[in-house]
Amino acid sequence: MPTFLPFKALLPHPEFVQHTILETDLIFDSESERIERGFNPYSFWPVLRPVGYRPDQVAEFEAALDASHKRLQQLMADGIFHVDEEECFYVYQVDTGVIVQNGLVGLVSAQDLHDGQIKKHEKTRVDREEQLSRFLEEIGINTTPVNLTYKQQHELDVLLAEIIKQSPPYLEAVGSQNYRYRIWRVAQSDWVDEIMQMFHRCPSFYIADGHHRAACAAHSFFEKKSSALEYFTATLISSSQLNIQPFYRLIKKYEEFDRDEFLKKLEKDFILKEVLLDQWYFQFLSSYHFLVCFNDKTFLLVPKEHWGFNSVLERLDVSVLQSKIIDPLLGIREITKDPRISFGTKSMPIKKFKALLAEADTACVLLCRAPEIDDIFEVSDLGQVMPPKSTSFEPKILSGLVMQIL
Repeated sequence: MPTFLPFKALLPHPEFVQHTILETDLIFDSESERIERGFNPYSFWPVLRPVGYRPDQVAEFEAALDASHKRLQQLMADGIFHVDEEECFYVYQVDTGVIVQNGLVGLVSAQDLHDGQIKKHEKTRVDREEQLSRFLEEIGINTTPVNLTYKQQHELDVLLAEIIKQSPPYLEAVGSQNYRYRIWRVAQSDWVDEIMQMFHRCPSFYIADGHHRAACAAHSFFEKKSSALEYFTATLISSSQLNIQPFYRLIKKYEEFDRDEFLKKLEKDFILKEVLLDQWYFQFLSSYHFLVCFNDKTFLLVPKEHWGFNSVLERLDVSVLQSKIIDPLLGIREITKDPRISFGTKSMPIKKFKALLAEADTACVLLCRAPEIDDIFEVSDLGQVMPPKSTSFEPKILSGLVMQIL
């Protein structure tokens, strides 16, 4: 059974939390940094700046590390952040206005990840793991919990509702999308014990988001022998509350791409129906039904025949999109390496999506249905990995809200 433990978190002071929170779509570039520093002197942005660099940007990463550490120390010295006096679990809630998602932040074990009691469904890159490990070692703070899920337990849902009902949140802030974020401290010994007992009955935890952060903790503990990350922060969210978003596939304009020819090839396996993007952007797609979006037109692709598959991986919509369209019709096989394709989550507003379609180098964007949570469980239980960029779990926990001192 996986371990879940309380801890003394590093938290923003309630007076300053509104100024320290960061949106998850933050762009790490010099112009953003200049604007953010000038606009908000309490922002956590400069602390996270190093993680915005690619692993090959060694000089830039190294230069940012020292500044990141100094910035964090200054924020703590100024009382913007403080260390909790008690070991607690922390209820994390995000209210988007459409959904309310509750979770618990605590510590999980690197050994459980190694032993397969914390299960994964994505591959990670060693260079990214090493970069994140270096970041954690340098600043001494784990800034962002890994998002884990578990198969729903009704008793836990009831307990979380009772904790939330008992008292006002310790922290509360509103993000730029009017999402409301709340944190409750859970220090009562009976509640702490009950939470630990309930999670001890879970046979497994599953990584929803944060595969690299989890791998980084295991890398530091097992490879670098760093006891600081024997346990690392995670937000546990019931599978019944997960909001799974698909990643889009953006095909860039290149010399061989011909729109009419591409549509003609699609007609071999699909019926093409022209639809309104404004309606279908929010429509739930059926299995193996895809959208191909151009700047001026959108087509619903309806399969002409029923396909049979031999495994859960083969039958995923994202796998079918790759095997029936992206690879054979566009010649893009190595999707994480080919410069003709890029990715993003469909959780963006439609106005932003339309702007993406209108960009000069966009040929089209392909959309498919997100995997079901049971498919993610099955893939993870089998020890297999999904295709790259298969899932995005929204909304994500904010960095700098509930942190772990290493």
